[in-house]
Amino acid sequence: QTPGQVAVTVTVTSSANPSSRGQSVTLTATVTPTTPSTSTPTGALKILDGGTEIGSGVLTAGTFSVTTLSLSVGTHPITAVYAGDSNFFSGSSAAFDQVVTKTVTTTTLMLLSPRKSSSISPAICHMSSDTALWRSGLLKVT
Repeated sequence: QTPGQVAVTVTVTSSANPSSRGQSVTLTATVTPTTPSTSTPTGALKILDGGTEIGSGVLTAGTFSVTTLSLSVGTHPITAVYAGDSNFFSGSSAAFDQVVTKTVTTTTLMLLSPRKSSSISPAICHMSSDTALWRSGLLKVT
């Protein structure tokens, strides 16, 4: 601790919450003094998913951002930890839950008979990206 250091509040926000698996999510940490100050917090900051570091870097104008595509399906407790500097104490944010859901897409195929016949009607097949045959490549349309 350095005499005259000021306490800080650390917050983290998400560009998309909830998000889908594989979606780009930008997590931004902001460090602000708890009392008026003539300087802006500088120094190192880490953004964590539970205990796992997602990104780290140096604050610019009191903020640091990291973009990730790798969050798995589920709920992720995201926190930011600020190391402090000569003017500001270290601090950490409260955890917030980043929720990542499955990406589900639906494809509709309309299969038509090449011959005209009153006894054959078009067939419509709805496939979800979670359908095992679709994902494994076993479904082929020729």
